[in-house]
Amino acid sequence: MDSIIKELGSNANTISSVTLVDASVGMLSALFLSFILAFIYLKTHTGYSYSRNYIFSLILLSLTISLIMIIIGSNIARAFALVGAMSIVRFRNPIKETRDLVYIFMSIAIGMVCGTGFYSFAILFLFLVGLVEIIFKYSFFGNLQKNNYILSFSLHSDKFDDFILVIKNKFKNYSIISKEFSGINNETILIIINLTLKKNQLPEDIHKQEEFKNIVNKIDILSSEENIEN
Repeated sequence: MDSIIKELGSNANTISSVTLVDASVGMLSALFLSFILAFIYLKTHTGYSYSRNYIFSLILLSLTISLIMIIIGSNIARAFALVGAMSIVRFRNPIKETRDLVYIFMSIAIGMVCGTGFYSFAILFLFLVGLVEIIFKYSFFGNLQKNNYILSFSLHSDKFDDFILVIKNKFKNYSIISKEFSGINNETILIIINLTLKKNQLPEDIHKQEEFKNIVNKIDILSSEENIEN
């Protein structure tokens, strides 16, 4: 315990040897690399929860963390003082996507690495991040089913049984999400269905089914299930 107290005392009296040039290089490096991180996020983003302010936050967060790491240096006393100051800050903005939270941590990591002068590590890290994002974006890795589609079918209610028979025979699997009747006597039915295509089938093949011509009035492909985001 005494050795820790002595170390804290000696570090408290240590004068930082970081020059203005070193600090400028660290912060400018964090700024430049965080712009690249933001660019990777923009090019690989999917879903509907995009925010321009979030992009600015990634860049400013990395810049701020780099300055904090430069100020702290190897001074333990400053590190404890910073922890005490930051403990009063509360962040209450909800993060809708896990991926957005990961990018916040990556922005912090870039700021820490640049603030401590390990620039080559930051460049290698960004290269690996970009590589992983490209693999996930242009491959089906992580998709449980690549041939799963959400469709709507409009047909006469008397032909519902014939419709189900065609679905069973022509496609791999299906599940009815909803049915909605319309018309004076409920003669028209709108069916929302989750349809799994067979291995060699394409979405265009759904419209080409001859059996549907005398049964279905209208077919709409709403979305592929794996592309639906929160």
